[in-house]
Amino acid sequence: MAKFRGWENINLVEPQSFEDIKLAVIKVYEQNYEMIDEQIETMRDKLSQIPNLVINFDETMTMESTIDAVINGLCREIPDQTKDLITKRDKWQEKIKDKDSGSVVKSFYEEVIGGIDKDILEKVYDKVIEKMELNPNLEEVLKYLKEKKGINNIPLFILSLNNHVLIEKFYKRFEEYFKSRGVVVIGIMANQVVSDESGRVSSVIEHVNDENKHEFIPRNAIMLADSRETRSLLERGVNALNIQGEQFHPILLGITFKMIGIIEFLEGYRVKTIGEETQKRALDIFNAYFKLKKDWEQRMETDEEEIIKKEKLLREVDVLLQEIAKFENI
Repeated sequence: MAKFRGWENINLVEPQSFEDIKLAVIKVYEQNYEMIDEQIETMRDKLSQIPNLVINFDETMTMESTIDAVINGLCREIPDQTKDLITKRDKWQEKIKDKDSGSVVKSFYEEVIGGIDKDILEKVYDKVIEKMELNPNLEEVLKYLKEKKGINNIPLFILSLNNHVLIEKFYKRFEEYFKSRGVVVIGIMANQVVSDESGRVSSVIEHVNDENKHEFIPRNAIMLADSRETRSLLERGVNALNIQGEQFHPILLGITFKMIGIIEFLEGYRVKTIGEETQKRALDIFNAYFKLKKDWEQRMETDEEEIIKKEKLLREVDVLLQEIAKFENI
């Protein structure tokens, strides 16, 4: 397992150090077949050597889902297919409610927009991106890193089930914004649309899916996620933070970064002579943290009782922050 560098050293990492990851991503897209387990493991090891943020795309980088925006855009571009597209989308949305329905990604590209001219699809992408806005919660994360942690170079690895072409267009639109905040996008790992000989969408090369997504993410990374996937990622041991809508909270942002020190400690990356009692306490805090995050994902301010529960949870977070602070200098 590769030894990773803590976030406290991130300002010492030169942007050139990110090129290895960028090249690895490019090679994946050039191979024209799905990533194998060994490639995912190699990608994770490369990422583990540089502290970084891993971020989802839809409703995490963006304010809204691009899926609906693309379907609506296609309806405007080819109005004679509107009824068919809406029917296919509705059937797909119903189908994916069943966890055993197979690949969400493949079924969308094959069953919903299969047969659409790829040039028309990319034209719609351009129009969708023109209207897409950044998630303001992402700005809060970047502001925290700069002002609270003193981090000037922020490595960002985008990991999504969406189409890499759409994500790249979105990034290009906001490239100056990211640069002005010290963000270096070290890779965009997503899926590739496949077209047939006539140039129509036929399928997708699925590098990233719900089952393997967590395998890309090293333990020293922080995964910025949406409501759909946060709980699942937490259950798989990923240090995930939900930044979609009202589920995001600054206190959880702070505790998420503090947990990196505990994770390093438990993974044995910090070579120290410690007693069993200290190890057990760190593990107890680690387990309490993940339980706290998973509980948070189930709570919504729907009535007075839920508001009271949320306030109680915030007090529990404060206590946990105090416990974690004891380990800051391990």
